[in-house]
Amino acid sequence: MKFTQALALLLFSILTSTASLANDQGQSDDAHTQAVIDILDAIDTPNITRRAMMSSFAQDTSGDITDEFANCVNDNLTDEMLYDMFIPVYTSNLDHNTAVRLSEFFKTETGRKFGIIVRIQTGEDLPMPNMTAEDMKIYSQYENDILSLGNEQLVADAEAAGMEMGMQLGLDCAMGQ
Repeated sequence: MKFTQALALLLFSILTSTASLANDQGQSDDAHTQAVIDILDAIDTPNITRRAMMSSFAQDTSGDITDEFANCVNDNLTDEMLYDMFIPVYTSNLDHNTAVRLSEFFKTETGRKFGIIVRIQTGEDLPMPNMTAEDMKIYSQYENDILSLGNEQLVADAEAAGMEMGMQLGLDCAMGQ
């Protein structure tokens, strides 16, 4: 699979996760959980989630989603809520070794470039990083692990968790809380 296809698959898994991924939740004594936190941090989950959510709201043609409602949901969606939602999803769908390898990848210069590309793909205004032949070589070493981020069960679990959280936030905002 080509780099751009893998990037598209990762982006798809992020965007179909309804509310998508997190940023600096902190540290964990559990290596598996810490690896997942590192992955979520690397792709700037709170901001990706908010951009995806607001884009989804903007595309609503029903007229049911007002700017006031969208802003209420966005204002009440905290980074902590995103971590609480996605850490269990990712720890249950990525085995320990895969999570650790992905954490290692995202800590490399290539992984940081990859994280920037994901952020650009989700609408953040950043300069496109220069991907070199060496980056492609490093990427290929982690390709199967990166592709695991788009596995069907992980995406389905993330969608379900996102829908549940979204419904609760929506109800709270609709009731003026």
